[in-house]
Amino acid sequence: MNRLLSWSSGLVLVFGFACFSAACGDDDEESDGGTDASGSGDTDTDTDTDTDADTDADTDADSDTDTDTDADADTDTDTDSDTDTDDEGVPDAPIVLLPQQGTNVASPLRVEGRGEIGTTVIVAVLNGTTEIGGQVGQVNEQGQFVVSAAYTEPADGTALTVQVFLKNTAGLSAPAEVPVVHNPRTISGTISQHGGSTSGTAVYVRLYTSPAAILDHHQELTLVAVENEQFPPTSYNFRVGDGTYYVRAFRDAHGPHGLNPDQRPTLPFDPQAPASSAIVIDQNDATEVNLELMDQWETDHFSSFNVFTSHESAFPRPPEYEDPPGSDNWVDGLGLCEGYYLRLETEGPSDANTTPPRVLLPNGEVAVLLDDGGCGQVADNTSMSYDEEPYDGRFSLGWPDPTALDAGEYVFYYREISMNLIHIETDGVDEIIKLSRNVPLVSPTGAVAAQTTAILDWDGVDNAGTYQVYINGDDGYWNQSGPLTETLYQPSDPLPDDQAISVTVQVYDQLSALDWEYDAVADGTRSYFITDNDGSSSITVSGDLINNSGASGPYHIRAGDLEQWSTESSVILPATATTYSLKMLRKTSDDSVYVLGFIDVDGSGEDSPTNEMYRQSADKLNGTTDISQDLVFVPPIVLVSPEDGATGVGNQPTLVWEDYTDDAPDVPWSYVVFLFNEDPQPRQDDFPEILWALPDDVTQFDMAAAPQPNDRYDVIYLATCLETGGTYENGACQGGSPVSNPVNLIASSRWKWGVAVFECDFDDFVNNVDDDGNNVDDFTDCVIPALDGDGFYAMSVDWEFTTN
Repeated sequence: MNRLLSWSSGLVLVFGFACFSAACGDDDEESDGGTDASGSGDTDTDTDTDTDADTDADTDADSDTDTDTDADADTDTDTDSDTDTDDEGVPDAPIVLLPQQGTNVASPLRVEGRGEIGTTVIVAVLNGTTEIGGQVGQVNEQGQFVVSAAYTEPADGTALTVQVFLKNTAGLSAPAEVPVVHNPRTISGTISQHGGSTSGTAVYVRLYTSPAAILDHHQELTLVAVENEQFPPTSYNFRVGDGTYYVRAFRDAHGPHGLNPDQRPTLPFDPQAPASSAIVIDQNDATEVNLELMDQWETDHFSSFNVFTSHESAFPRPPEYEDPPGSDNWVDGLGLCEGYYLRLETEGPSDANTTPPRVLLPNGEVAVLLDDGGCGQVADNTSMSYDEEPYDGRFSLGWPDPTALDAGEYVFYYREISMNLIHIETDGVDEIIKLSRNVPLVSPTGAVAAQTTAILDWDGVDNAGTYQVYINGDDGYWNQSGPLTETLYQPSDPLPDDQAISVTVQVYDQLSALDWEYDAVADGTRSYFITDNDGSSSITVSGDLINNSGASGPYHIRAGDLEQWSTESSVILPATATTYSLKMLRKTSDDSVYVLGFIDVDGSGEDSPTNEMYRQSADKLNGTTDISQDLVFVPPIVLVSPEDGATGVGNQPTLVWEDYTDDAPDVPWSYVVFLFNEDPQPRQDDFPEILWALPDDVTQFDMAAAPQPNDRYDVIYLATCLETGGTYENGACQGGSPVSNPVNLIASSRWKWGVAVFECDFDDFVNNVDDDGNNVDDFTDCVIPALDGDGFYAMSVDWEFTTN
């Protein structure tokens, strides 16, 4: 990110102006543009969230009585003439779409229809008054149901009645009755193999009611194959009622990743026959429907489907994007990235000749995995793709903070379009595990310069099965361990000497961490240290730790290179520590080192929003020699209103905070009030949209009746004056193009606000004190270094509100 003013980077360091959006819901939408993404020919362009509990894939026949029975992610929230939920009593009778009145049927009988959302479907098949079969199902969130009811077959030509009821807690609906005739017909042919693997002892033949269906087969036959032999021509036979059907077949040679057979069609491993042409049954048999199993290795396919929890940081972040493109002006978008979330992912060619990769979730909903760069340089990740690069063949989806309800079986599926082949696999997550990221090195640490032959050591993590270590040096040195079950590692190649080293320990829940089987992963926090075998290339950064904050927790101390904007050393000290010491590489210039520390109040081990309230830093320290810098931790400023998460706030709010006098520094001081626009709006260099300095005897700022100019200080005016090449003299900008603080907030937008204390005497501005005679009041002389990284004495936590 281009920083036009050097002090902008200091402001980022001191303020910690990172943005933390509220969690956004996952509302994947399919906009078909006239054709369903599964290739079914569905012209439904509703933006539905298809949560069909049945598992057919795109047998849409949408009209006012939408018969969408797919588990492809036809993401519909249908507003067609569905039967509305009746909260006052028993449900209305269902609408039965299939079978139609008077048609010939066979067992099992497929019953489709619509009814009150969430009710139980009860299907009974009657021969006269005798019930000869039935089944129970559920109406999904689109008001649809599909039930396959087996029954004891009577003589051909027997008239039957199909009764369908809906049931809720209030009782049973009146039945919908459909007269049909038991008069089964036959679909028959042969299955033979002409290529592909000869592993596996089973060939599955499946009957579908749609050419695009993937999960919801109507019937299935299993034929016996001989291991290591081609499957010879073998007959099959289905008994069916009137309707249109399609037959598929596959030899179950392997499961995903070439593992054991899994009773599912697996591309590219299993020999597979494409779906047959449409077979129309209307009082006639269909014979010689012959299929050939072929090698499918050349077909497009996805790989490495996995579902797992990912713990990437202590808190989520919004995506960032350039506005306008190419401007190097980065702003926050919508949605969330990183944090702790459940991740679904797969890999495949982004231009694959397939339907989008989809997953049937344990709750019956369907999700589409995305390759949209949602967590990369985009404005909107409310779909939660957690994808970094668009169109790179890595597809993902996720949602933050998974719970035990997210455990279960995830069914991944897609259809290869050109030959009409299908793929199905599952990944079960038995338990939702949140692995800790707080995995710093026990040794070496930044407290002492390490030898190049150092052995890395860390503490074990609960529920961990495997660790993997990643090592980076500042000259491009790179080392990666294999799977480790012990908590130590010595690189096979020595570490480079006189370099800053960073180490991350990645944690997996499974012993087989580096293949696709793991269910939880955590990217450990980074540890930093330097190497200096002879001790001649390093300096010491040390000082006292003074805790006046009232908070307790381990101290996390880091020191780094301002010129490279990098961290070189880190150390974690117990809450009882009173001093710290770090080793850094010696610099060739002064004003080149920063040091910061925070109290780990929440135990995350990160500079999280909670810990940021107990953070202190200093920079522009002289890196050519040993450095002495005390860190004094003080209480945070307490905000009052608008309260965190407030909505409907006016565009000229009054910002209120508690008086900080009792905890203030011993020297003259002032407040600074800042506001960030959290919605995607152009903002330069991470600087706030609004930044006012105020005297130490105020505890509120009323934007509708702002203090007079001599009672406030327009920091935005100062910043934009300097940024545009001007100079600030005698309270005015000379030669620049300054912009003053706005006094009205943008309507219907999200804002983050907070207050800081800095050690500058506001009276010097009011009285135009200029002791050094440089035509700049001494308050301004103090403000610029404060913003340039010299630090703020105290900060509040950031609160958010939304304007009306």
